[in-house]
Amino acid sequence: MNPRISVLAACMALFLLCSCAGDFDLSGPGTVYLDEEVKSSDVQRMVQPKNHPMRPLTALMLPLRVDQKMRDRSYLGMELSRIVWQSMLEVQAFPALSFAEDSALRNDFAAAQSVAISQGADLIIGGEITHILDGGTAGQTQVSMRIRVYDATTGTLIWSLAQAGQIIPGQTRDFVFYRLKSRLPLSPVQTVVGSMAQSMGEIIRDWNMPQPKDDAKESPKPAL
Repeated sequence: MNPRISVLAACMALFLLCSCAGDFDLSGPGTVYLDEEVKSSDVQRMVQPKNHPMRPLTALMLPLRVDQKMRDRSYLGMELSRIVWQSMLEVQAFPALSFAEDSALRNDFAAAQSVAISQGADLIIGGEITHILDGGTAGQTQVSMRIRVYDATTGTLIWSLAQAGQIIPGQTRDFVFYRLKSRLPLSPVQTVVGSMAQSMGEIIRDWNMPQPKDDAKESPKPAL
């Protein structure tokens, strides 16, 4: 290959990588940062309904319980629960989804039922954070989460979903013109929980609020 073409190709690749994030010093190789992505397992479905509801159902979300013994786990459970709640709002899993600020409701299902019914909610969402390994901005972070959805009136378990996710710090790779370095989020635990909540929320949304089929696309074209 022509040496001039090789140099031009390398420069073009460098400019494309700059769109991620970069810190370049003309006196030496610049550094290009790539944000590490969440790597999650498939969502496990221990319990799931056979049929769609007759209408989209509303829900009340309870604060999640942190099973792992750690300092301030009640506070952490509340904060991570808000992230799950916000993620499910983003994917529009329910036409209405309220959040219970009372942490005592996570251990008192009868009281949670009373609150849900008084608010007109059809479902109750609860669950647990079963494992947390917080590696901060330098180490590996792992989170395992379980979400359950109940009928607010009868208490029947409708959904039971579980998933594990992690963020693994990458390595720095040196090239001729630049250095490629991975970058972890400032709050990796929250990032993993939000990603898993979106995955679970999309599954529930497809059941609770299925999109109407496009008959025009599915209908065969008439023969000419």
